[in-house]
Amino acid sequence: MKRYISLALALLLAISSLFALSSCNDGESVGKLPTPPVMNVEFDSISDRADLFYAFKTPEEFIYSDENAVEIDTNVNDSADDSAAINAAINAASGKAVIFGSGNYTVSSSVTVPADVTVVFSAGARVTVNAGGSFDVRSESVFAPFTQIFYGDGTVLLSAYARLEWFGGVANNSTDNAAAFKKAFAASKTVYLANGNYRVNGSVELPDHDISIIGAGLSSSYIISNNGGNALFTNKTVKGDHDVHIAFLRAQTTANPSGTFLDYKGTGKVTVENVIVNWFAKTVVLENAVGSHIRACHFHVSGIGITAKSCKQTTVESTLVNDAEAFLRIDGGEDFTVLNSSGVWNHATDIEVKNFKNFDMRDSSTDLGYNAKDKPKNPYGVYFEKVDGFKMRGCWIATNGGLSGMCVDTNPGVPHILSDDDRTGIYITNSQNGLIAGNSINNHTTGVKVVNSPANAGAIVIEGNSLNGNGKATTMAGTSMPGIKCAIYCKDTANVEISMNFLNRYNSGSAFADKEMLSEGNNVNLSIVGNSFSKVTSQSQLESQNPGAKFDSNMFRIY
Repeated sequence: MKRYISLALALLLAISSLFALSSCNDGESVGKLPTPPVMNVEFDSISDRADLFYAFKTPEEFIYSDENAVEIDTNVNDSADDSAAINAAINAASGKAVIFGSGNYTVSSSVTVPADVTVVFSAGARVTVNAGGSFDVRSESVFAPFTQIFYGDGTVLLSAYARLEWFGGVANNSTDNAAAFKKAFAASKTVYLANGNYRVNGSVELPDHDISIIGAGLSSSYIISNNGGNALFTNKTVKGDHDVHIAFLRAQTTANPSGTFLDYKGTGKVTVENVIVNWFAKTVVLENAVGSHIRACHFHVSGIGITAKSCKQTTVESTLVNDAEAFLRIDGGEDFTVLNSSGVWNHATDIEVKNFKNFDMRDSSTDLGYNAKDKPKNPYGVYFEKVDGFKMRGCWIATNGGLSGMCVDTNPGVPHILSDDDRTGIYITNSQNGLIAGNSINNHTTGVKVVNSPANAGAIVIEGNSLNGNGKATTMAGTSMPGIKCAIYCKDTANVEISMNFLNRYNSGSAFADKEMLSEGNNVNLSIVGNSFSKVTSQSQLESQNPGAKFDSNMFRIY
């Protein structure tokens, strides 16, 4: 049975007083749930069952006797190198368990635990692997306390999973856990964080293999990052096809905003799910990644939520970015899908897509916030430049509270300012092969703007949308809004079809003529068919404002 991630959707519903959002995700679903034991979980099939990761086996759970286990000779604690004694016990324990009792074990050469031997670390067991030595546990059955086990500068390898605590990760104090993260990542493909707050100073470089970082839950595992403006997790020196998976945790910086949560460069797959991230200048930065999935996340009070450069086959699902600089920045690449996601009260152009092929946004929203003096200007809700193939369906594109920037001088405590240009809901330039259908586009100076089509452009269809409140003359404070004022505007376009839309500009005042649909420049094969205009009074008025267009079956002055 397919299950849909619901966390971010619940967050969206909680702010439904601000906007309406459809919730169908068009058949997209998360991977199948893993089956116990948790050590056998597939790398990219972990979903929203955080409870699966609480079932760690402790030494007390293993009941052993001479028949099912071999305990390492306690005299090894006085040896400079216990490798031989440990290997002897492991060989004797074939098909059974090997017990590391309380005490200190030193490995200076090589120890290998085969897959058919269970490993039990008793409370108080400490294994120091010296430089040049290795401790390789190929068994997937490990019983261990939630304390530090591994010490030293040698190599530790765990085929199943690692606890951050086993490498010195300490929660709920001022300890820097960066070294523990790095050692745990190097030792295993799956690293778990127990409950608590983990402080990390600087960056943690990801390993040269697939890595999955799993917390105990959104309110349980908390990373406090003092990154000095750098990335918390980065593979900047490891470029390749290694996958990264981060889930069930929360992270924030000590400075607002500062650094990047995840900076990934490589052709692997990045999965970020059930994660809350606060106060980073950038949250998730991807470059060249293939097949990435960001789902059920909340990125809050930050800079850019998601940045993708030259990426392919990326999906963002059930994710909320609010009170940040922007939701999404894309430059180069192909095949990006946004489902059931939202940007709310963000302070710059919320979604910007450039030099891209095939962008699809469904059942999602962008609701711009105010223009504060210390934030970038936010003239557009969605901006397409040199995009070949785009679809926006069932989305809510709005400016919060009417026209963002409209609150000039109405709230002295929040210094709002206007954009230098008009506030456009969806801006499309030098792009082609697009569909804008079934959206609600509200409260901008221009609802949809299409300009500068490329030569021999493929069709752009604007169909079945509701455009309300676009084209207001002034802000609520009475300040004149700059720029062109209309619901749909075209200039120097080719093959644009505008059909069956509802265009309603209210409270326009008498300062300018009603232009719910306006065309300028040279528009080739512009079709305006079957639309309903609220303020345009006649066919002749529509024709005068859109010279050279083809008209059929439009309705005027519907109320």
